[in-house]
Amino acid sequence: TQLLKEKDLLPNLFALLDHQRETIRKDTLWILLNTTVGSPVQFERVMGNNDFIEKVIHLAKTDSQNVKKEADYFLCQSIDECPPAQIIRILDNGVYDCLIEFLELNDDEEIWKTALKGISKCLKRGKKYNLNDESGANKFMIRLKINGGVAKLKNLQTHQNQNISKAVLFILENYFDVGDV
Repeated sequence: TQLLKEKDLLPNLFALLDHQRETIRKDTLWILLNTTVGSPVQFERVMGNNDFIEKVIHLAKTDSQNVKKEADYFLCQSIDECPPAQIIRILDNGVYDCLIEFLELNDDEEIWKTALKGISKCLKRGKKYNLNDESGANKFMIRLKINGGVAKLKNLQTHQNQNISKAVLFILENYFDVGDV
């Protein structure tokens, strides 16, 4: 990480996300995630690059299953590393929308579990930091509803994998009023 900072190698790493070899794209995502850990400045350099975020979202939706999983994990973990002052960027740059979309597009249970974890983290941070609209509603909750996330959660509520159904139940019980679902 220190070498990346000193030599300004992030643009080179970003370019590797277009490499033809799957393992290079996957490992690059892992390196970039580790670059964001522990330093708000490094987090900003990586996550503040909208072209990069768009690329990760694109990989998460269209690449091989291994790269999709790594990209999904990257997006979810970026929520943990996001400094409080920048958490709204997760909403604005499409990361949160992508996680909601994963609830429907994938047949991969690992991707579902990671997406559910990311959505739960966003809802929690939105509540913790009072990221509300004019009416006082959690902005992450509003986006979840607008993007059909509630219906997607309901569909996964009876999933045969108990980890998935428990994660859905946790979200529904902790962030929704009974009348909302």
